Amino acid sequence: MNQTMNKTMKTVAIDRFGGLNEMKIRELPVPELDANEILVRVEAAGVGVWDPFEREGGFAKEFNMSPKFPIILGSDGAGTVEAVGERVSHFKKGDRVYGVSFMSPKGGFYADYVVMKETNAARIPGKLSATQAGAMAVDVLTLTRALKPRFISSRMNRFSSSARVVELVTWRFNSPNEWAHAYSRSRPAKMVLPSRND
Repeated sequence: MNQTMNKTMKTVAIDRFGGLNEMKIRELPVPELDANEILVRVEAAGVGVWDPFEREGGFAKEFNMSPKFPIILGSDGAGTVEAVGERVSHFKKGDRVYGVSFMSPKGGFYADYVVMKETNAARIPGKLSATQAGAMAVDVLTLTRALKPRFISSRMNRFSSSARVVELVTWRFNSPNEWAHAYSRSRPAKMVLPSRND
């Protein structure tokens, strides 16, 4: 399905690489939704230590990319699914999800809406809030790279994407909230900005 949303959204975007002063609140079109993607109404956007590097053009240079401006920033976050592409099988409208939209040409989480590939999203586990889940996605994906393959392989059949590893991590604690509390105490460099629909 190549569905075009005929409305605009509030975003934080840049028209060129640079410092904080390049970040502007802009009204931009909601991105088109392709067959393997989900449209998420953003409730929380993660803010990581890598964000200035992206805003200043470091990742574009590192990966030899020529991005098209304006760029909507925000690598990870959480929210509620608003629409799904015709080939999406793991999510439906109303699902609470978190995920990654790192350097996506369709934009990131500093917006009212974000479009992500289905494989870059996961359901928010248990009673975790969108704010808690919004800070996890990039860090959880990093964790999957650090875990020993034998530890992951014994449980990996439960997960259809790397982002779902949070379910694997939370089994060690009594509840997802206990894990989120331990996680937040160990990650002072990361914060989350709840979305506001003004």
